[in-house]
Amino acid sequence: MNLVHDPSEPDIEERTVDLYLRYGVKVIEAAAFMTITPALVRYRAMGLTRDRSGNVVSSHKIIAKISRPEVAEAFLSPAPERIVSRSAGGAQNYAGASPDVKRDCRC
Repeated sequence: MNLVHDPSEPDIEERTVDLYLRYGVKVIEAAAFMTITPALVRYRAMGLTRDRSGNVVSSHKIIAKISRPEVAEAFLSPAPERIVSRSAGGAQNYAGASPDVKRDCRC
């Protein structure tokens, strides 16, 4: 499934992620993203769990189409704390995601 970023329409991105989560989509392709967005973090975090050894395991994969090194760095780094903390306490919480793995979310 393809998730295309449109900075002027963040609600469409959020609603699309809602559909992906509802229907159990396990792999998405992120296109036209220049930064990590709350919708990407939520999608990824909702698939995080820990295995028997305590390792973080993700059932939600994101394939990022990137063309700039700084965008690659953003996708390979932990999710921005400003997004995780805002989402964890706000209307777009991570209901169902294990709270101890949110800090390990990398898009």
